[in-house]
Amino acid sequence: MEGLTFPNDWQTTITEFLKSGATPSDRSEAHLLRRRAGRFVLIGDQLYKKAFSGPLLKCVGPEDVDYILQEVHQGSCGGHPGDRSLARKILLVSYFWPTLQEDAARAVATCLSCQSNGQAEVAIREILRVLRARLDHEGGSWVDVLPEVLWALRTTPKEGTEATPFHLVYGGEVIVPVEVGVESDRIRVYDENNAELRHLELDLVDEVRAKATVRLMAYQQRMKQNYNRRIMPRSFQEVKTEGFCEITVERRR
Repeated sequence: MEGLTFPNDWQTTITEFLKSGATPSDRSEAHLLRRRAGRFVLIGDQLYKKAFSGPLLKCVGPEDVDYILQEVHQGSCGGHPGDRSLARKILLVSYFWPTLQEDAARAVATCLSCQSNGQAEVAIREILRVLRARLDHEGGSWVDVLPEVLWALRTTPKEGTEATPFHLVYGGEVIVPVEVGVESDRIRVYDENNAELRHLELDLVDEVRAKATVRLMAYQQRMKQNYNRRIMPRSFQEVKTEGFCEITVERRR
């Protein structure tokens, strides 16, 4: 984080600088603060981080971090994703704090359900993996948990497409429970007369799907190349002797 430390009130330093230009007395810290503050914007009393991958990200404090991690990881729309997927899903619903990646990794590493069932990302095993994790965590019948598992998978970005299945179907992102627990801007500024915007998103969804298809093909190609690099090529040569047929194996270098 460019030499800056982030105490529990990390937002206060940046907020005060954006409001009044106040900086630390240490010249080095003041220089770093000026550089970092350029990545943030203050709207009213709420601090936001400018995002490269989407809209502004709402900055949250330590009092909300554990709730967001728990809800997104194992809540009603949580599918016990891996640490990278967990961090991406939190960014997708537009929340930010400086130690997001580190905290996501900690949440996954300390989740007993995840550790007992592994973190396999193979698509054909994903439903069973998440289902086992949810049942280990909550108990109950798989029939009752299955709808929540499917919702969790539909609202989690996939590495191959960099999009959620829900987005590829409906052209927009669903509002998940964590956005109600820690009020997101989509909740705060929701307009009930947004039918026109939804129609526009549906008109453009084919383009979104086409881009996702291209990303998926590129991802599959990378996976193929990585797999082929680990293969040791061998050539076979048939050598005929009287009454026998011998096959020798030559190892390529």
